[in-house]
This record gives sequence, structure tokens and C-alpha cells, in this order.
Amino acid sequence: MIHTYTKGHINTYKLGDQEIKYNMQNKTARYKNANGSDTKKRNLNNEPESVFVMSCFDSLQEVKKTYTLEHIIKHFVM
Repeated sequence: MIHTYTKGHINTYKLGDQEIKYNMQNKTARYKNANGSDTKKRNLNNEPESVFVMSCFDSLQEVKKTYTLEHIIKHFVM
């Protein structure tokens, strides 16, 4: 379940421990990547905000998988 709240022109979406802040004025999303670095992604295709934010959560999940111990072991063993 995604929790949402708005403050000014920033919509914040939370899913588990992941948080995405979407700026409605310049159509950008900011979030912490799985490795802890800040990531900024711009909505270049003018997708609806909900679709764009879900794609950000999906990309976070993909990156998060690459930092799991299981993935690292498989990558270096094979």
C-alpha cells in the first residue's frame, strides 16, 4: 500500500522503506537509490504522475535486487 501526502508542490509517496518525492512544478522525482545515493529522475514523456511514480518504484526494486547478498554471490560464483 502506497502512502501519499502533499506539502506545497511536493507529493511524497512511501512504499515500505522507500520514499519518492515528486515535484509537480518541474516534474521530477527524487529518491534514495538502493546503494544510498540520491537519484533524480525527470518525467520527460509527460506520463501521468501515478504511472511515473510507479515506474520509479519499479526501477528501485530492480536496483535493490542487485544489492542483495544472494545476487552478489550468484554473480561472482557463476
